[in-house]
Amino acid sequence: MTELAVHSVSHDTAKSEIYSVFHDAMKAGIPHIVEMLRDTNCEVRQSATRTFGKLADHVVFHDTMKAGIPQIVEMLGDSDRELRESSTRTFGRLADHIVFHDSMKPGIPHIVEMLRDTNCEVRQSATRTFGKLADHVVFHDTMKAGIPHIVEMLGDSDRELRESSTRTFGKLADYSVFHDAMKAGIPQIVEMLGDSDRELRESSTRTFGRLADHIVFHDSMKPGIPHIVEMLGDSDRQLRESSTRTFGKLADYSVFHDAMKAGIPQIVEMLGDSDRELRESSTRTFGRLADHIVFHDSMKPGIPHIVEMLRDTNCEVRQSATRTFGKLADYSVFHDAMKAGIPQIVEMLGDSDRELRESSTRTFGRLADHAVFHNALKAGIPQITEMLGDSDREVRQSATHALGTLAPALP
Repeated sequence: MTELAVHSVSHDTAKSEIYSVFHDAMKAGIPHIVEMLRDTNCEVRQSATRTFGKLADHVVFHDTMKAGIPQIVEMLGDSDRELRESSTRTFGRLADHIVFHDSMKPGIPHIVEMLRDTNCEVRQSATRTFGKLADHVVFHDTMKAGIPHIVEMLGDSDRELRESSTRTFGKLADYSVFHDAMKAGIPQIVEMLGDSDRELRESSTRTFGRLADHIVFHDSMKPGIPHIVEMLGDSDRQLRESSTRTFGKLADYSVFHDAMKAGIPQIVEMLGDSDRELRESSTRTFGRLADHIVFHDSMKPGIPHIVEMLRDTNCEVRQSATRTFGKLADYSVFHDAMKAGIPQIVEMLGDSDRELRESSTRTFGRLADHAVFHNALKAGIPQITEMLGDSDREVRQSATHALGTLAPALP
């Protein structure tokens, strides 16, 4: 172990010991914090509530904190708006710790009730907390009553509330227990895809992508595909990137394919974009589209861009292009256009970047499965042979596979 590493370990150990001393000394103060949660002064209760939420991040305090959960639950129904709001945030933090769950159950109806509070900020806090609670199955049955309120907020006049309810709606989609009640909200998500507000379009695009994982929503989602296609050509870079990722997810479901065809030219165009991240994300999406024959004819013009990216100055772009190039090799319709990229794959086998060597070795192995590439691949045999002794097991495996496949073609 180097002197620097020893110093780092010693420093971390010292910090841990200091925190431990503080925590032991603080334990005695927890009952006072719990007591302040029921103080007659509203500001005192609010300060104690915030502190209580922070303390929840430290397991050492959990046993002593249990006595305060009923007060937090009680405050969720308090007449003071700010107190309801701060206790809602704290309730969300407590949800991260299973040890508090049983004591928290009586608070769920209050959170559901706050979803229709007259105050916008209270509704927003409750919406975020509702999304956090969804991660815990123990709360699901009681939460069902709140789904209609989340759906209603998707059409609220307040932009921030629409945005936060959209994110929460996306989280809820991960749990089938909520699906039936959620169906009513899909038209609002589709409508937001065409909203004039950029941030709303972006958050609804992400949510749309999450919804795609669940067949139960597919029929209602179809009208949203043209909006996703339109966003692929948006002037805003982030929006193009978000819609590109979502477009890739949608490709996994044949029900969307006909409507998606109109978006392939935009994906192809983005492969040559000047923005690195956009080139990278569109490359990944292009690879996902390749799994579906229905898109192949429209994808052909994109192969030269993938070949060009194999020699991009950015290592991450080259790596994404290399992986996608390997996927494309499985489809003979792309083979003629791909031949121009083989020399770059061979060159990357000797790259100084380990991850790039590894991914290009795997791609080399995939290309070796197709006789049409064998002549061009022979130039890489020396590097592949050298990689048989590589310290990385996966690199060795890929190299072994490639040599085994190429062996019959060697003189």
